[in-house]
Amino acid sequence: IPELKKDGIMGKVTRKRHPAEFKAKVALEAMRGEQTLAGPGAKYGIHQAMIAAWRRQTIDRLTATFAGRRDDPKGGSLALRSIFGDMRLASKRSRAGASS
Repeated sequence: IPELKKDGIMGKVTRKRHPAEFKAKVALEAMRGEQTLAGPGAKYGIHQAMIAAWRRQTIDRLTATFAGRRDDPKGGSLALRSIFGDMRLASKRSRAGASS
């Protein structure tokens, strides 16, 4: 359905395309379970259904990785390691702040 702009002219509605690193970050945050899906949804401006789909895809692909089926042996691994590293660092910082 076309979108009506302020000047009354109809415009084409385009879908947002999120990079894989962003999807992985949001999915991992949702997997941590510290919040409901509404938390990351509000934080990043993404619908809960989309976050649930990304989380489900992440779980499926992790399962495939541990089962020995790897679709792309090199793709995205560096980005995922970076995201996991960022999460570990944030977790250590929050624990250090809570103990002091």
